[in-house]
Amino acid sequence: MTGRRLGVTLTTGMLTLAILSVAAFRALDAQGAPVQLPTRSTTSSIFNGTDLAGWKTEFTKADVRDGILHVGSGNGWVRTERAYADFVMTLDVRLESKGEAGIFVRAWPTFDSASTPNNGYRFRFSNPKAATDWMRVEVECAGSTLTVRVDGAVVQTADAVQNPQGYVALWGTDQTAQFRAIEIRPRPRPRLDAPPGVVVAGAAAISNPQPVGPRPTPRYTSDAMRARIAGTVTLAATVQPDGTVGDVRVLQSLDPRYGLDAAAVATAQSWRFTPGTRAGEPVPVRIMIEFEFNLR
Repeated sequence: MTGRRLGVTLTTGMLTLAILSVAAFRALDAQGAPVQLPTRSTTSSIFNGTDLAGWKTEFTKADVRDGILHVGSGNGWVRTERAYADFVMTLDVRLESKGEAGIFVRAWPTFDSASTPNNGYRFRFSNPKAATDWMRVEVECAGSTLTVRVDGAVVQTADAVQNPQGYVALWGTDQTAQFRAIEIRPRPRPRLDAPPGVVVAGAAAISNPQPVGPRPTPRYTSDAMRARIAGTVTLAATVQPDGTVGDVRVLQSLDPRYGLDAAAVATAQSWRFTPGTRAGEPVPVRIMIEFEFNLR
């Protein structure tokens, strides 16, 4: 992609405002059992071309016409209702007249006094020559790195992204930004591995540990509530032969800054299990645990 009709810049904001809603939480699955997560992912459409199901409009105006999402008029955005960590997203973007469009990634829904999102990463697309053709955009998030491609060419990179998860959102000026064919492929979480001398849950001839007794759930920190962070922390934990939880490692971080990762780790360490066994003998077993934090 040449520079004849496109300008791309990256802006970030890491401030937070007062909480706008009450926080709630839930842990693991309905039975409170350890969760073994899938290791493969598939591409799926996150815009149905008919309405804004699965999206939330905040401090802007948006509508769907003829399979196209029109966004603009206001400083806010249209964002997904679920957070994403590592992913590849593709979409078509078009600008009417000399407008601007933006794509936010790894973003949380706090806003400054002008109702502008202030915690996330936005790629801005400008159209100085008022071209009206569609651009094919690909956004890739992998760890702390972001890469943006337009019509196959890399136009922007960033390699110090702090937020490990966040919403995807779309922004535009004065109803000039148009989006369609929005698809996303989440990257699989890291595979569960085990230290020497520890077996992985689900291995042949292994009876997996089962939680017993009280199962406390992690609580929001006040700072994470103010930052309106919501999503999932995925942990790898070792259940010892006596049923206690030993080493715990964060596989997929949600919030290393405001304490949600730490709350999840501390909660997992407080759980107790019937030990895993092999040939009837207790053995240390590596399991995967998922805690979800929800804002309501």
